[in-house]
Amino acid sequence: MSIQAMSYGLTHVDPAHYNGWDGRDGCWGCVKDVERFTAVVLEAVQCGHHIRLLEEQATKRAYKDSLFALAARATDPTARLTILYGSGHGSNTPDLNGDERDGFDETKCLFDGEIIDDAIWSILATFPPDHDIIMVSDTCASGTPFRAGPPRPNNTLNQAEDMKANIIHMGGCHDAGSSEGERDGGVFTKALCGIFANTSHLSNVELFAATYRTVRAAGYTQRPSFSGAGPNPWKLWMKGAFKDE
Repeated sequence: MSIQAMSYGLTHVDPAHYNGWDGRDGCWGCVKDVERFTAVVLEAVQCGHHIRLLEEQATKRAYKDSLFALAARATDPTARLTILYGSGHGSNTPDLNGDERDGFDETKCLFDGEIIDDAIWSILATFPPDHDIIMVSDTCASGTPFRAGPPRPNNTLNQAEDMKANIIHMGGCHDAGSSEGERDGGVFTKALCGIFANTSHLSNVELFAATYRTVRAAGYTQRPSFSGAGPNPWKLWMKGAFKDE
């Protein structure tokens, strides 16, 4: 089962958990994003195990449980790569533990509430050593929606040395930015999948760079972001895009 994956897509959220806001404006194509990413990327790399969370299925509990399940499966020696994809709303919330230099944690807006980057980081830290993780986030505030901030004085929570897996993350924008959404899907996802489908020889970092250029050349204001974490994230940079070797 060399490659495993989880994806989620939300065109709306439960207003009972968002002070009456239902999130329907701007995320019209997020389920289509999941379908596109699945058909173009996951099927091409022959993903052997895929968890999909769509609309009301994409709760905080389901998201966390799915990550823990993938971490458990990653202990199998034949599981070498986990791909995590998400399309929906993203946001920021005041940092309460002092690990963010800008004073804000990034969040993913799931159906029944937001999950902060610290919580995602703590689950990713349960993946085994040397396992590879590629994350793609087509959401607002998607610069680092998966990680705790860098070490700060007197802060012992979620430090970089806690991460045993190698992670790279491709986001539709920076932490303070917005990712454009259209009726047929997100600008970032459409660009990334279009390039991947037509250029099989690119590495992960080359695919991101080409996606960045395509988004910017089309006149969109968002600036896609690329980051990494773990002991050796750079080893994933030059691997074939979304490939396990």
